Amino acid sequence: MEQGIIDVLKKLKNDIPVVRTKETTNVEDKAIEKLLAFDIISQNRHQVKLTSKGYKFIDKLINTNKSLEDFNFSEPIAMGITNNFNQVTIGQVNQNTTNSVLEKMNIKVVVESLKEELSEEQLAEIQNIIETYNKPDEQKNKMIEKLKTFGLNVISNIVAGILTNPSLYGM
Repeated sequence: MEQGIIDVLKKLKNDIPVVRTKETTNVEDKAIEKLLAFDIISQNRHQVKLTSKGYKFIDKLINTNKSLEDFNFSEPIAMGITNNFNQVTIGQVNQNTTNSVLEKMNIKVVVESLKEELSEEQLAEIQNIIETYNKPDEQKNKMIEKLKTFGLNVISNIVAGILTNPSLYGM
């Protein structure tokens, strides 16, 4: 991985603002262009920030010897959420006894969406909330607080991943 890219990623990981200005070095500017091309960062005016894909792969990108071109973005990222929820289903709707429609959403769909959008650290934080708080209201409130810190982009992508998952619709 090129040092300029690693430097930009480290700044973003440590919440150090990365702003493109006339004073931006040529090395940093090229790194930003490359990260934009691979959808690792996005740019709003002059400020750049990590995308959900960037959050997901930032640790591996910083520590890899591979170039962005050779990096395997489809490689699954290990996560801290355990699989104890696989048999749990959420949401059953019955219209009536003769014509009932059962809609089941396996928690696996939710876990898959979380895996796709969150980094290992973020997943560990979610798992910690699940394990730490026993009361549903406490869990919900803490989960909302934590998800807000991940950003609207990440939350939107998680919800979209859940709602567009084919297994939700029996496909």
